[in-house]
Amino acid sequence: MHRERLVDRLHGIIPSKLITISAPFGSGKTTLLADFTAHTDLPVCWVRLTKMDSDVVRLASVLAASLENRFPQLEGKFRTAILSETEAVSLARIFATGLGEEIDTPTAIIMDDAHVIDWSQETKFLIEELVSGPVEQITMILSGRSTPKFTVTTLMQLGGVEHLGSRELSFNADEVIELAKIKHGIDLNRGLAKNIVSMTSGWSMGVTLSLRVAKDKSPKASQIEIPDVQQYLIDEAFREQPEEIRHFMLESSVMPIMSAALCDEVLQRKDSERILNAMVSDGMFIVASGEEQQTFEYHPQFHEVLIRELEKSDPDLLRDLRIRAADHYFDNGLIEHALELHLQAGNLDQAVSMAEGAAKDMLVSGRQHTLEKWAVSLRDLKADIPMVLICHATAVVLNGDINGCGRVLKEAKKCITKNTHKDIQAFYQCMLSVYHYSIGEYEQGIEAIEMALTFVGEQSPRWLKGMALWMRGLCELRGLGDHEQALKSISKADEITQGEDEPLIRSMILSALSTAQERSGRIIEAYQTALKAYQEAPQHQLVSVSLRAKLAVARMANLVGNLDESLNLMEEVLRDARNAGSKLRECEALIEKGRLLSDLGVLDQAEECLRQGYALAIQCNESGKIMDAILCLVRLCYRQGNINRQMEWLETSPSTVASVFGAAGLHIERAALRMQMDPSTCEDEIEHTYGQNHLNTKQLVLLDILSIRCALHLGEREKAISLLEELISKANLTGQMHQLATELSYSPELMELARSAFGGSATMAEIDHRLRSMRLTADRLRTHAREPVSAPSLLSIQLLGRIESHFAGESLEELKPRALHVLYYLVDQGYANRDMLLEQFWPDHAPGKAITNLHSHVYSLRRKIGNKAIELEGILYRINADLEIRYDVAEFEEAKAEADRVSKADPRRFELLKRALDQYHGPFFPGRQEAWVLARRERLEENYVDLLVEFAKEALLRNLPLEGLQSLRKALGIHELREDANALLMEALGRLGRQSELDKHYRRYVHLLKDELGIDPGGIVEDAFDRWSSEFSKWPEGE
Repeated sequence: MHRERLVDRLHGIIPSKLITISAPFGSGKTTLLADFTAHTDLPVCWVRLTKMDSDVVRLASVLAASLENRFPQLEGKFRTAILSETEAVSLARIFATGLGEEIDTPTAIIMDDAHVIDWSQETKFLIEELVSGPVEQITMILSGRSTPKFTVTTLMQLGGVEHLGSRELSFNADEVIELAKIKHGIDLNRGLAKNIVSMTSGWSMGVTLSLRVAKDKSPKASQIEIPDVQQYLIDEAFREQPEEIRHFMLESSVMPIMSAALCDEVLQRKDSERILNAMVSDGMFIVASGEEQQTFEYHPQFHEVLIRELEKSDPDLLRDLRIRAADHYFDNGLIEHALELHLQAGNLDQAVSMAEGAAKDMLVSGRQHTLEKWAVSLRDLKADIPMVLICHATAVVLNGDINGCGRVLKEAKKCITKNTHKDIQAFYQCMLSVYHYSIGEYEQGIEAIEMALTFVGEQSPRWLKGMALWMRGLCELRGLGDHEQALKSISKADEITQGEDEPLIRSMILSALSTAQERSGRIIEAYQTALKAYQEAPQHQLVSVSLRAKLAVARMANLVGNLDESLNLMEEVLRDARNAGSKLRECEALIEKGRLLSDLGVLDQAEECLRQGYALAIQCNESGKIMDAILCLVRLCYRQGNINRQMEWLETSPSTVASVFGAAGLHIERAALRMQMDPSTCEDEIEHTYGQNHLNTKQLVLLDILSIRCALHLGEREKAISLLEELISKANLTGQMHQLATELSYSPELMELARSAFGGSATMAEIDHRLRSMRLTADRLRTHAREPVSAPSLLSIQLLGRIESHFAGESLEELKPRALHVLYYLVDQGYANRDMLLEQFWPDHAPGKAITNLHSHVYSLRRKIGNKAIELEGILYRINADLEIRYDVAEFEEAKAEADRVSKADPRRFELLKRALDQYHGPFFPGRQEAWVLARRERLEENYVDLLVEFAKEALLRNLPLEGLQSLRKALGIHELREDANALLMEALGRLGRQSELDKHYRRYVHLLKDELGIDPGGIVEDAFDRWSSEFSKWPEGE
């Protein structure tokens, strides 16, 4: 029956990006969606979900197949792309890109039976990203017995998500009468129709069953008894069927998803296609999907009834059929279905064997959720599944969860006995080494690898041998600092695994080999190896591996002087890591970018990157990355000449450092600190640091630079020249010319020494070339940071003292004021969640109306300044980071921050303060009185007054009392009772000899204090007045 009321309702809410339909079994959810599909002009893609779709990669694959089958223009857009991704964010972006490019009309994607999925965080996030992403023309309809527990359910309460429940799906009396006429050809009287609605609460299944009873009643009857649903399904839908159909129903019910071929093979018959089609035609609680290769599923409630009937009548046959079906699923690559059926058949050993055999394939396919599900379900059954757990631990650590890896490995250890296959024991020890290495326990890591190598035999797979040697090399490199031995171990791993179809292992071995080559000074080889590692990595599903390989290329590109390539790759890694939610890779990229920016002299940007990287390293519990970030920050403070912060970061370093490189790095930075504080005492510290074992080539450059500076301080110029000559020679041999050029750029005395001793040489020409390249790159970075490059894409907003906004040179005044205010709020705050915007701009509107208004205004802004200008992530609105913006408030705050960073003794401070004051043109957003505007205005005025006072102090230090006086009068025009400003003003007046003006100001200040606060003056204001009164009394009369 066509339910026009509900189909119209769906059409009315289709502009929403998410519609949920939740109601109990038999409420007519699927029937309504089929009715809607039949009567809509909109393109519809239908996806029927199963339990196996709980894994995010499988869910993405099913969705991709459905979309590509439904829309020919999407063919090839998704199914290949998702093979290289496993992260929900990345998968969602693949769908968003393809749909945005190819679908230009409103389209509905129906995901039916949503309740059957065991919603993991990843699957939830995939759907959330799809429905909250930038593709405006797509509406997702999720249907199931319960509403999926997404964060977007909050929006449902606010009216942002449309919802249909049992109440909306219920039949009314008119619909019951119409259904009786269509299905049974009876004219039902209204009294009986109302009785049926009352007794069933309009429940679709109850109405259907009631009408089957009502057809045999008198047309004038007003009451009937409603049959039990379960009993009805047995008595009417099952037992009334011919024996052949009953037999087929019972046996085929073991299969969650059927095809004619599958039924023929498992049930050992040849007529399954005929029976399945007949059952569909007769409406026997079975649904067909697909066109070329049809699949069939029983209605869930009917499926449960059939399974119970078969279990009662012939439990042995049920078990046998489940095993046969499992074997068929396994042979066709449907491992999850096969394993589930073996478990249902009580065939635990076979399920365990299947899971253990498939675990590595699940790992390399990015199926972490499936591994986790198997681990939980099989361990609950007391099964020993070491391979499943080790592979799960591998997936966990690759996603940056070090602690989680440790927990899973502890569980795996319980499954390992002396009878466990030696290859599995070796794999476990390798992963144990990875865990110890990741938390800085390098000695334990080496012990685990030595144990792994005792299990590796001639028949062991080559990837396992390679993995053991790779991890031994990493521990030798980081823990022992033995570059050459590490290089031998990793090179052997590379040799063993060459030609293997193991992209995960190959890429990681090659990345480690590149690092070992770099540490040994073989920079060109390291760069080439890093490129090779990256070329092998993209074929793999685990995105974190390819990101790590790309970052290695970026680092090596920097060392060989390809600065632009290095920076571009780092930006790509940062973007992709954030999209993929990989905190560990984001952390690594931030530290590497901060290190490079520090070398280039772009210190403000470098510090921001390094601080973010340090915070993420702590979140990831990555001891090595924590130490890297600290050393980079210490070096940055050294280059800034900020001894106090240098000491603070050194004190932040762990008391014990497992990495020999980390320990040596700390010794070098302490020696550098000693050089700044007391150069005469640093010689012993330098010699002690030279005594450290296994210094890498970069650390030797830093230490040699300190030795040369120490020699210069002691007046030993010839020795300094000799040491510099040796350093240049070593830097040439070890590929550290980049590092040498960087350190010379921060030491004018060393640069002067180098030019006087080696000017005109090929070496100095190379150093000068590198320095010019670095300066050009640094200037470009600073320009890009401060000046938006092109007017055609520039959003310009002025809110200090005036209100002006332009995009691409055109005024935005034609937009509605409220839309502009939303834009100003987002530009000022950076981001805002939907609730915050609704509260700020539509506090008196109903939630649904407020959200509609917000969507309308955001849409109008996107049309004016670009579809991607305002991003929506979940319920978070933000300005696209790629949008070029010139915002006077931001420029003022940046100028103030720059002035604040300069010490008070720095001669640049006066001009920086003046520049910051010039950026302030008046009160924020004049004329507006909203709460957020008032709060922001007050904060900005406080910052402005702080600047005025600091500028006055600097002016007085430079004996410029008139400039100081002008600045203080502006400050007191805003905060007239500010004590330090009043005291400084008296100081300025005193220096200018304006006694009467000083007396007048003091009396006014006293009066204001008593009137406003009821107190007498004191402190620094009274001291200033008394001091200058005394001073004036000493002056000759008339002066």
